[in-house]
Amino acid sequence: MGPVPLLPAKIVVPEIVPRALARPELHDELWSLTDLPVTLLTGPAGAGKTQLVAAWAADAGAGDPLAWLTLDRDDRHQPARLWRHLVAALRGAGVALPAALLEAAAAGTADHRAAIAVAAALAGWDRPLLLVLDGATWLDEEQLAEIDYLVRYAGCLRLLMIGRHKPRFPLHRYRLAEELGELAGADLMLDATRVRALFALHGVELTGEALADVLGQTRGWIAPVRLCALAMEGRPRAGVPELARHEHVVEYVSGEILGGLSQRQRSLLGSAALLDTFTADLLAAAIGDGEQGGGTDLLEELAGTGAFVEVADAARAQYRVHPLLGQTLRDRLGLPAGQARAAGLRAARWLAGRGDVHGAVARAVAAGAWDEAAGIVVDDLAVGELILDGPAGPQTRQRAHRPRGARRPAGGVV
Repeated sequence: MGPVPLLPAKIVVPEIVPRALARPELHDELWSLTDLPVTLLTGPAGAGKTQLVAAWAADAGAGDPLAWLTLDRDDRHQPARLWRHLVAALRGAGVALPAALLEAAAAGTADHRAAIAVAAALAGWDRPLLLVLDGATWLDEEQLAEIDYLVRYAGCLRLLMIGRHKPRFPLHRYRLAEELGELAGADLMLDATRVRALFALHGVELTGEALADVLGQTRGWIAPVRLCALAMEGRPRAGVPELARHEHVVEYVSGEILGGLSQRQRSLLGSAALLDTFTADLLAAAIGDGEQGGGTDLLEELAGTGAFVEVADAARAQYRVHPLLGQTLRDRLGLPAGQARAAGLRAARWLAGRGDVHGAVARAVAAGAWDEAAGIVVDDLAVGELILDGPAGPQTRQRAHRPRGARRPAGGVV
């Protein structure tokens, strides 16, 4: 293994975007959380995670030393690259490290023994040192175990991990010991006051109706809020655009979320976008993994794509893809007709098997499987309910666009 080049941009705090929105309440939260050994900041792409921490670090001024490391997929595949930049980041924060470690890191021969050397070097520090790992979810379990070793044995180290989902780090242990601080994507969403403030930075004054429209489309997701403000900047009479089909939003979603996904991840996102709301097990059924019982893991996998997944009903553990993202996915990542139909039918059968006739019929109808929908109604003895529902009832409207004629007896009955 040859020398590992040093990329300075990976070990500096990122620059703040122009006209950044001040978030003093979140800065205060970070001050409190980073007193703990481990802090986790997670959220979807475009939630403003990196910008929040960068602005907070700039606001901190001459506080405790800070080492920043921006990670990417190459750090997972090239462990020596990780140590090269981690050692450089620590040196930049003023940590004196052994010459042998510096030589090994530069030569590309540093391995897990480097964690012992770094922990020993930090053991003599008498002040806190904050290590920010931006993109911590790129690291594999072995690399995260080495970072965990540093936190446990270098008493001065405070770790702040930023990522789109929870990394495979022993969070449970720190949580049990009350040594874990967490800030999630929901905490980063903008409320009405913050949305107005961001638009004001772009010289746009929102009416009450326009503000409601922006919030309705974005739910406070900062990236599309900012893109909307840019689209309306300098156009005082322009209304709020349809963001799901606005070229800048589509470009952002395509570049930040769809780009680089595996075929399985694309299929997973496409299936989730077909469902209005879903539980982990319903999503597993829709993509054909229902028999494996891996629904909870699927939610983690979905979060790993960078998608914005909202909690629709906490009590029933139901989720939904953010409506703005869902529409963009359906437009840009539409599953092939046969694949979408199959996913809809699998979801319908799963719901029918659990007694949710209305949900099952809705999924079958959405998939264009009219006879299947009729079969569910007949099998569940729900024809009487359909009659009682009446011509103007929701169930009748649900079937209003069915094709004329029926290919199966159940269709004729309905």
